[in-house]
Amino acid sequence: MKQHQVTESKMALHTRSSMQMAILVFSALIAGTSGAQQLPEDDGDIHNGVASCAGSTCHGAVRQFTDSNILHNEFITWTREDRHAKAYQVLLNKESKLIAQKLGIGPPHTEALCLDCHADNVPEKRRGKKFQLSDGVGCESCHGGSENWLTSHVKDNHQQNVKNGLYPTEQPAARAGLCLSCHYGNDDKFVTHRIMGAGHPRISFELDNFTELMPPHHQADADYKQRKGLADPMQTWATGQLVFVRRILDQLEHRGLREEGLFPELSLFDCHSCHHPMSRMRWTARSGIGLGPGAVRLQDANFIMLQALFGGDKERAEQLRRLTRNLHQSTSQGIGAMRDAIGDYRKILPELEKTLQNRSYSDAEIKAVLGQLIQSGMNNEFADYAAAEQAVMAIASLLSALDARAALSPKTQQAVNARLDELYTCTDDDEKYRASCFTDGLKQLRSNLGG
Repeated sequence: MKQHQVTESKMALHTRSSMQMAILVFSALIAGTSGAQQLPEDDGDIHNGVASCAGSTCHGAVRQFTDSNILHNEFITWTREDRHAKAYQVLLNKESKLIAQKLGIGPPHTEALCLDCHADNVPEKRRGKKFQLSDGVGCESCHGGSENWLTSHVKDNHQQNVKNGLYPTEQPAARAGLCLSCHYGNDDKFVTHRIMGAGHPRISFELDNFTELMPPHHQADADYKQRKGLADPMQTWATGQLVFVRRILDQLEHRGLREEGLFPELSLFDCHSCHHPMSRMRWTARSGIGLGPGAVRLQDANFIMLQALFGGDKERAEQLRRLTRNLHQSTSQGIGAMRDAIGDYRKILPELEKTLQNRSYSDAEIKAVLGQLIQSGMNNEFADYAAAEQAVMAIASLLSALDARAALSPKTQQAVNARLDELYTCTDDDEKYRASCFTDGLKQLRSNLGG
């Protein structure tokens, strides 16, 4: 099954959001992107361990309960189906040990450099009696230390549980900040070029797409929506793009502007602008960045997503294009120019967030954003592999949003799903990637959509 496919029951629950839900989601966005939401790793509470959640009458039932507003088998789902449960075990394999050896550090399962993302690596003083580091990325890695809500969450309402320290993963902005802390990085933990050079896989992430891929350990039914709200895929996607752009700017400032050494943090740039066979000179001009051959390009796919998101506002979209281009240009002009370009982009983020705060999306608006993304791809703005990969995940999320609303005819939906399969195939292997395959697939997709 391809990544874009979701079950009919999931899609039926992603109904068109009301204005009230849009305000809730994007109010959370502002809080989440400003850093007000403390991540579980920094919450200061005791983490009691996965075993504290695994009782058969709590979350450890073998089968889901039919007369309850929760499934009760969440622990079993996590153990059997969720890759997060195996995150610590990865550190024990031969490949991880070899990476650690090349980096000149100790065994990876003992190093904070690795444990900070492969486990719930809170300080010893915050580990309860049932806590085990070997549980990997467990319940409290995402839901926060349960010291103050483990007992009360059985009876208290959700808002009170959040006040008690439960992390609000149902809010797209909070979830994006949490996921990106490992699936991209922050000031405290980051998969650097040095770590990738030692053998760590390149990281990619897209909030709505990855959320759908995770085995659900909740039931997004009417009761869930009443208690926690339910953002549709378009809202989740838009939120994810804004949070991601802010995080990239943070790391450009934190790591890209360092003055020691000859190079900035190279993982902030597109890997494949350097890493490709010299026999295959595949450089392609991009009008959106204005850099010639030999320049190392920033990873800017999420910036292009924002341009598409605001494509209906020509003035705003042009401003975003100009700021992104300036950011690219600054990388060859020095640290001062780059600092100014980052600062200029940061200035508009509050305005973007405010605009989205009161916005919900019609079917036509989602189709327009999708059309903008396809056109950007056909204009070579996603010519590099990592950008194309990110674009396919975004296109999948937008098609999922349309599918959830039954906005496309069954015949059209079948045709675009086939095109999406082809796009996934084009971006399945970075060593075999051809930009022409990707752009040809986009042309066919646009034709299927009636563009």
